[in-house]
Amino acid sequence: MTVKAWHCLCAAAGFLALAALSPASAEHVSIREWVPRMEGYREFLKIAGDEFKKNHPDIDIVVEDFPPETYRTTLAVGLAGANPPDVFVEWAGADAAQLVRDRLALDITALGKEQDGFVGELSPGWLSAFELNGKYYGVPTDGLSTYFFYNKSFFAQNRLDRPADFEGLVGLCKKIRAINPTIVPIALGNSQRWPLGHYMTMLNERILGLDAVAKDYDLSNPEDKLFGDLGYVDAWSRLLDMQGVRCFDADPNANSVEASRAMFSRQQSPMIYCGTWCAPIFDHDGFTDYALFRMPRMSGSKSDGSANFLMAEGMMLSAKGNHPKEAAAWASFVVSDAMAEKFAEKLKVIPSNPKLIANVPGATEQYKWIAGDMAGFSKAIAPLEAALEGSVAEAYLDQGSVVLKGSTTPSEAMDKIREAAVAAKKKLGR
Repeated sequence: MTVKAWHCLCAAAGFLALAALSPASAEHVSIREWVPRMEGYREFLKIAGDEFKKNHPDIDIVVEDFPPETYRTTLAVGLAGANPPDVFVEWAGADAAQLVRDRLALDITALGKEQDGFVGELSPGWLSAFELNGKYYGVPTDGLSTYFFYNKSFFAQNRLDRPADFEGLVGLCKKIRAINPTIVPIALGNSQRWPLGHYMTMLNERILGLDAVAKDYDLSNPEDKLFGDLGYVDAWSRLLDMQGVRCFDADPNANSVEASRAMFSRQQSPMIYCGTWCAPIFDHDGFTDYALFRMPRMSGSKSDGSANFLMAEGMMLSAKGNHPKEAAAWASFVVSDAMAEKFAEKLKVIPSNPKLIANVPGATEQYKWIAGDMAGFSKAIAPLEAALEGSVAEAYLDQGSVVLKGSTTPSEAMDKIREAAVAAKKKLGR
């Protein structure tokens, strides 16, 4: 999935949770908020704005929404201009980090730590999504994650357990093939390349840990060290371990994402590694007999397995905004308990604050479990498509297809990725 697709997938807004300003002492101000257009979002903002106004009568929230296809271009021009929005929606990852490097995004750490600030509302994992060099530059409102979905009845009937570690996951594929050699244990459709990118996002972290990959992902490592850790090669090898015991179909590159999802919902495959957006798809297909588990930890690796895939969307403040405290107060209000519940209800997303998730009308048990589990991540792991510079991300996705096909080795794949990273580093002057 391309970075642009991420931005169009779930255009929600959201934002910080700050101290209530005294109506008597605050001057009348208008907070300009830019958001990508999305069904249900204006309705939510009207509800939230009315509630916010009760305790902040001197603050007006002026919302401007834009088509998702043009939002990023409009935002780039606006932030660089003389009259940027006070608050704007952004996805966590390389684009958000670039705004910080360009000094277009405000450090909101201190604002977030004030009474009723967003730091007190959200979990460490969610907060880490917009954290850079120990400082907070955004407030996550909602997000996406990935899990292994599994068929509960199939597991129960065949006395299978969720794996405790990656070795157990490989062993699980063996057991399923032993039960019936024609069953594909894990449905995988990689014709669009990004599904395998999600595997590699997690395998890199499970072997190397986030601290080890950080300087490679942001291209700050010296050229002679860039993506030079052999752990990256090991990550590809672990993927081939899965393929070696026939976890996947014979040619996942020939399968579409839609076909792989259908294999799971039709109970042809008992597992699939899929995004949280897959849950309503399976429900719509009429298959609800599933549960989930995270990508398991690796025995003896540098990661303890407590971090997980989290593509977070949230609100950042312009560094040139005229009313940062008031903007932060509004943003914080949106991720407060009651507003997060309403946000989830109106936009049908996983909110960053899940405290009242059980009150969301129509919430399934799986939805409530996902929201609670995501709040338990120790840190957010941004997908490669969002964490890496565009050309490096493309190189990773390209190499995934050929590694899976067997036409290149893990070492050769990393040579190509390293080549792309060095070129990007030089181009960006990092």
